Amino acid sequence: MIRGFYSGNGPEYINCRLAAMLEKLRIEFTPSRARRTNDNAVVGSKNALVVRKHLAYSHIPSLLALTES
Repeated sequence: MIRGFYSGNGPEYINCRLAAMLEKLRIEFTPSRARRTNDNAVVGSKNALVVRKHLAYSHIPSLLALTES
């Protein structure tokens, strides 16, 4: 069970669609601090750990990956 989502400050992370999904799933959202580049390394390693836990090192075919136009 995921309790928190810690991300960077980019628009791919901070948007209404993501906020609505996290709210629905009752997942706490915490963005990294502005102008603190060291936070990004923490975000990347923590998020990669979660992905590896659930998907291992599996490849996700591009046909199955969600993309936005």
